[in-house]
Amino acid sequence: MRRIVINMQNFLFCNAISDTLRRSGNELDPYIVDSPDKVLEECKWLIPHTLLLEVTGYMPWKLCERMKIRDAMKVQRPSCKIVLVVDEN
Repeated sequence: MRRIVINMQNFLFCNAISDTLRRSGNELDPYIVDSPDKVLEECKWLIPHTLLLEVTGYMPWKLCERMKIRDAMKVQRPSCKIVLVVDEN
């Protein structure tokens, strides 16, 4: 089973993505991390296959902050895939 760690600002959208992944039939195990500050700490023991991060125009979800998390995650777990979700704004 592949674990996917999700960190998004919009909690309703985050839950919708998590439910969709869980019901997809692809043996995916989504795990929601509620705070950007906790992402790296949670990933240490969750050992995710994929990290899904929302990018917005607000701190701490700005692209520059997300890239810092990405860089640290690539050092911590190089095989982890990183997905950045961006809307039209």
